[in-house]
Amino acid sequence: MAPPKPGIVPLRPLMFGEILDGSFQAIRRNPKAILGAALLAQSFAAILAAVITAVTATSMGSVEAWAESATPADLTSLGAGFFAAILVVGVLTLFISAVLQGAMVVPVARSILNRRTGFRQMWALARARAGALIRLALLLMAAVLVSVGILAAVAVALVSSMEGTGALLLIPLVLAFIALFIGVTIKLIVAPAAVVIEELGALAGLRRSWQLTRANWWRVLGITLVVSIMVGVISQVVMIPVSLLTTFLTASPHRTPAASRQPLWRWQSGSLRQL
Repeated sequence: MAPPKPGIVPLRPLMFGEILDGSFQAIRRNPKAILGAALLAQSFAAILAAVITAVTATSMGSVEAWAESATPADLTSLGAGFFAAILVVGVLTLFISAVLQGAMVVPVARSILNRRTGFRQMWALARARAGALIRLALLLMAAVLVSVGILAAVAVALVSSMEGTGALLLIPLVLAFIALFIGVTIKLIVAPAAVVIEELGALAGLRRSWQLTRANWWRVLGITLVVSIMVGVISQVVMIPVSLLTTFLTASPHRTPAASRQPLWRWQSGSLRQL
């Protein structure tokens, strides 16, 4: 007997193709909610990138002048500040992603029951879980900051105590940290969905996500990698015409400045006259 299918997917464990098909059906049935939330996230990221670019462009001349007379310690401090800025951007992106992921679960879950959801309705239904989502995002941010801080402290201790040998030990240490970070991320990837759908708290959502991915870690990892690659390829294809249009609009034709133009002369009535 076939399992019931009231909405976009049958009510049973799904294959990879069914997951992709259900994702596109959810977007097609709820374009305002899902695409609106994605546009909101991209707008936040674009504004943040624009602010950083503007600050960098305005201070580039002073930084270049300062770098000519800077000491190695000053350059090290500059590198640490640049790394801290990247870390802050990454943490803010994580915060926004966790909150929006929890909100976008609402139209997907309703599509499984063959119910459509608008943009305002999505936020109205997710509003009751906003506090738990924010607490969850803050917990994830704190975990990332603490883990990166521990890694930085261990790296500084190794380099300062063992010098060249410590620098060599950093390579397997960083690789192990990346592997551990990916493993924990996959284990906690459905925590926002658990917080919203099952109406759990932040800590309970983390425990529920850990439980749900316990026997499906490799499957979730594979699906996440494939979907990330697909999204990256589609994003690059979409950005090509946008980049070409931006380059075309910002490019100006080459013109010789008026101050550098040479005057033209011609012989008229027995004398040289300037045109």
